[in-house]
Amino acid sequence: MKLKGLSAYLQEKKHIPALANIDGDREKIVKDCIFITARYRTGSTYLYSLFSSLANTIAFYEPLNYHVLDWLEKDDLEHQKTQLWLSHNLQDGYFYEYKSLEREVLTKYFKRKFGIERMVLSATEDHSELKDYLNFLLSTYPQKLKVLQFNRIDFRLAWIKANFPGALIVNLRRNPRDIYASFVGLYLRSGNGDRTNLNDGIEKVIDFVGLNEELNALSEVSVPQFSLHDLNSYEKIYLLNQLSHQWSDQFADLVLEYEALIQDPVGELSKIISHIPKFELKFSGEMPKPRKDRINVWQEYHPEIWFQECEVKCNSLLEKHF
Repeated sequence: MKLKGLSAYLQEKKHIPALANIDGDREKIVKDCIFITARYRTGSTYLYSLFSSLANTIAFYEPLNYHVLDWLEKDDLEHQKTQLWLSHNLQDGYFYEYKSLEREVLTKYFKRKFGIERMVLSATEDHSELKDYLNFLLSTYPQKLKVLQFNRIDFRLAWIKANFPGALIVNLRRNPRDIYASFVGLYLRSGNGDRTNLNDGIEKVIDFVGLNEELNALSEVSVPQFSLHDLNSYEKIYLLNQLSHQWSDQFADLVLEYEALIQDPVGELSKIISHIPKFELKFSGEMPKPRKDRINVWQEYHPEIWFQECEVKCNSLLEKHF
């Protein structure tokens, strides 16, 4: 079902039993897995690493990432290139948990198109391929709590809610200015970066992680349409960030702030698992340490007035849609 206008996608609760009122009260559904939804550079890798370090969980890193199978092929030349761009420091490497899965079965269910096609989904649409793939991941490790950390389901949360009512949907957020600063840092660390033209440099990163594809997908169902040519790099990041919040406000079960997560990782983790019956935190080793030096780093790149002007422009644009 193709809905008309972005706001229509946010009014689908009547199609989702998990959100429907029954006899004046919400239907009680036991949560037996966790889906993390976050934007790029929001600290989602750190949240994933916390869950990955628990003895009684199995955490899957970015199930819809285009490079899942590439990373599993040690001889693939794209491996080191992708590592350079993403530049996270994971002890066991990317997609470590996928290595123990039956490769033939994983290859059968995983599709590269999951991360770049049908990025906006209605609650009532059919997407059996994606549903089968996620169910395959959830069927693994029966004795452990499954945690799926996504960066590509923001605008499919209604569909996720409708098809996986047992999933606790956790939205991780971060100050969009620091998200921008993280993109800048990623560009500068790439080896080819300098500060003379940050916008063009960050555009390369934006294109690499698929933000333009998301904006194009949203533009297809928005009235009026978004024009990528009218947006600078921060405006794209901010606009997608604010749109993501719209979906999460409607369909996420729990919202976490990155700033709170790094100040009290155990406390924020406890908030999440409190929604999972009979589950306790059991770290298998030392808890991953947070980086507390990444707050308000946006001030290093532009004056506040520059960010404010970009935000006012985007907020005005959003008012036309909602």
